[in-house]
Amino acid sequence: MTDECLARVREHFSEAEIVELTFITGYQTFASKFAKAFDLAPQGFTGAASRR
Repeated sequence: MTDECLARVREHFSEAEIVELTFITGYQTFASKFAKAFDLAPQGFTGAASRR
């Protein structure tokens, strides 16, 4: 992340919120790669939301 990008993020989020967003992004990336590596089937969480 560039300093310019971080400065723009700080205009909208507190330091604690930036940490949380960073964690969530990292966790979701990990979970996606883990699921793909183990060929895990989708659990259908997005399907229900799209049917509404």
